[in-house]
Amino acid sequence: MVHLSPSRLSGWCAVAGSALLLIALPLLVLLRPQGLPGIHAPLPQTMTALRGEVLPFWIGEHLVLGAFFLLLGIAVWGASQPLQEWNRLLGGLALLVGAVALLAAALASLWHAVVDPVFVRLYATQDPTARQYLLQMGFQVEKIHSFLRLAGYFSIVWAFLFTVGHLAQRGSPAWWGWMGWALVVAIAVFPPAGLVWSLPAGPILLGKGFSLSPGEGRPAPARRRLRARAHS
Repeated sequence: MVHLSPSRLSGWCAVAGSALLLIALPLLVLLRPQGLPGIHAPLPQTMTALRGEVLPFWIGEHLVLGAFFLLLGIAVWGASQPLQEWNRLLGGLALLVGAVALLAAALASLWHAVVDPVFVRLYATQDPTARQYLLQMGFQVEKIHSFLRLAGYFSIVWAFLFTVGHLAQRGSPAWWGWMGWALVVAIAVFPPAGLVWSLPAGPILLGKGFSLSPGEGRPAPARRRLRARAHS
């Protein structure tokens, strides 16, 4: 039976998420129909702007983004676990807010893939009076999507803790800590920005890992020589 440590599981999820978006992104850019609303367009706008022939693209685009954020959520979970060695309370908080932010981002994307097509098809078959009623309903239903997007901004708290944790100790690459802010940009406005964090996350998490325990980390060359002499 194959056993995957949390670090390796999250590393493979980072690799899978990166590969998914790298493969899908050129197709999404080249095949995107003219006049299609932005990926974060509210429901009332999509009801009036989307047509039946572009719905498959809209659904596929948001399914890809939803899967990307779900895979990154697992990667963030694994990458945040060593923060508990640095500070148990803040590390636990980073695990919680990171998971909530990425799960909310994934659900917000999947919301577009599932809910929007239902309303678009209903809107296309109704008379003007019924369409006005659907638009008013759309504003109310959109509040759920807005709540999910708002929860995604917990990524700001995660990015701050992730950066501080990596800068405070010597056990991990400090530059990767700064790259955590790319996930904030990915969730808020531009999903491909998540690749800035996920591409190096895969090799780092699949490697030997790292420790953020106080005073630990990669030993200096002199300390290595002393340890080697002690064991010889």
